[in-house]
Amino acid sequence: MKEQAEVFGAELLMAEVLDMELEQDVKVLHTTAGKYRALGVVLATGANPRKLGFKGEKEFQGRGVAYCATCDGEFFAGLEVFVIGGGFAAVEEGIFLTKYAKKVTLIVREDDFSCARTA
Repeated sequence: MKEQAEVFGAELLMAEVLDMELEQDVKVLHTTAGKYRALGVVLATGANPRKLGFKGEKEFQGRGVAYCATCDGEFFAGLEVFVIGGGFAAVEEGIFLTKYAKKVTLIVREDDFSCARTA
């Protein structure tokens, strides 16, 4: 992934961010490696999806089982897919998948959705 990012012009460095100036059009990051200016700042803090523990989940991860519709949605173009969950993230991912999938079915494991209703 690092090599691919560099091919597209990304500069990678390891440094501790000491301060950020984000109010102006040009953002300034003060780091232990110096001062950096950019038009935007992306905070990629990482995420760990909550695994369900069903049989085959681990074996089929990346081969039909996915945890990020934004990352993997296009792989399901024209297919029927299931989204498991009734919270905000599951519903949001399900709605996003309607761009690609032929059919999206939400499987809610509780009595009802736990996300807020939309107006």
